[in-house]
Amino acid sequence: MKIMSRLHSKKKAETGLFKTEQMRYYALMKKKLQTEYQLNILEDVILSQDDTIILFVDLNNKTITLELVSGSLETIGFGPGPTLDLETLFTCFDYNNGYAKVAGQNDYYASVYDEVHDFEHEPNVTFPIVNQNGKHWIRFHLVPLKNKPYLATVFITNVTQFLDEEEALYVKTHHDSLTGVFNKYTLDYHYGQRYKRDDFHVLFLDLDDFKVLNDEKGHKAGNNFLIDFTKILRTHESDINRFYRVGGDEFVGMFFEKEEQIKTIASNIIEETMVMSKKHYEKVVSVSIGIIQADAREDVIAKADKVLYEAKSKGKNQYIYTRESDL
Repeated sequence: MKIMSRLHSKKKAETGLFKTEQMRYYALMKKKLQTEYQLNILEDVILSQDDTIILFVDLNNKTITLELVSGSLETIGFGPGPTLDLETLFTCFDYNNGYAKVAGQNDYYASVYDEVHDFEHEPNVTFPIVNQNGKHWIRFHLVPLKNKPYLATVFITNVTQFLDEEEALYVKTHHDSLTGVFNKYTLDYHYGQRYKRDDFHVLFLDLDDFKVLNDEKGHKAGNNFLIDFTKILRTHESDINRFYRVGGDEFVGMFFEKEEQIKTIASNIIEETMVMSKKHYEKVVSVSIGIIQADAREDVIAKADKVLYEAKSKGKNQYIYTRESDL
């Protein structure tokens, strides 16, 4: 106990010396700035960033209200008032961004919301908001006071000029450049995140006789067909039900719906592809689909690929639906 007491006293003394040194350097620099440059250390240096807002918050209050210390809430599109409720900030959350489209809008919102409200771990997260003054990317950093951790300083920085370019690059790396659907890189990411969800289905799609169209009509006609085909696929997508281009004319869908809904989607895609093909292309190109209802959840995509080629070998232009446990 005596040893622990001495260690505690030593640490307390070292902390006190550190703070004393900090205050000494602060006083020296304050004097230097004033005498040599006629600058106020607080107004001209510490609080000089126009894109950063400093706020104070009492985390014990039922309503988490951020109170303005420095800067202006107009920096992020709000009015000039002195306060901003945290929940009001989230009512302005922008779901329409590249990160949310990849992660899934609901999942993206939930991850940001949870991180911002994890006050014990000094949340430091960047996310977009949209209000009457447009879209803003903000970095939210909450730092509890050491002596009173239920009180905190919040730094909100407008980082729109940096994140707009970063978002565009992020979108580009996750989408197929020709068709605009997600690419194989995103498929791998989503598979790892979602394969344990309920009603997990994998659809493996391959265009029938696409090579004939490509060879006879040229790559431009082939590319146009792929673009038109993915327009059909996109009409069946939702927040986490998505298609991915994994090869020249091969696509994978990961869907989380009941069996009958999955079969309806597959039937509609086959029918709509035939209608589109006959209407716009001399060479009729159809689609075959292999579908796996996952239960063991082991190499589901590879299993759907095998079922696809069963559908093709039985005459093409059809789907085969199989439970993973029945293979």
